[in-house]
Amino acid sequence: MSSQQITWPNLPTEGFVSGRSASPADVERGDAVFSTNGAGRLSPITVRQYAYWRDEWDVKHPRIIVQAEEAPGGLTIVGMRDLLGAASAATLSEMEILGVKKPN
Repeated sequence: MSSQQITWPNLPTEGFVSGRSASPADVERGDAVFSTNGAGRLSPITVRQYAYWRDEWDVKHPRIIVQAEEAPGGLTIVGMRDLLGAASAATLSEMEILGVKKPN
């Protein structure tokens, strides 16, 4: 899927967690996709940015990153939303990070 076929929305101004690990209350409110119950560490990934998630068939799907934490064991988990707002999580290795500027 090319970005020319996608109408990317503006990055969200709410509904994300940045600068700290997400709590279960954040998940309940819809501000986070997952919680490590305080066991996660901040990831260097910029939260609120555009990305593609690659599925098991290597198909790219547009996403907006709304959360990123390093789980115990060093695995970086990314919370993301599709362009309609549905939430899911993936590992960083499944993501193609596009940055904070709206892709062309």
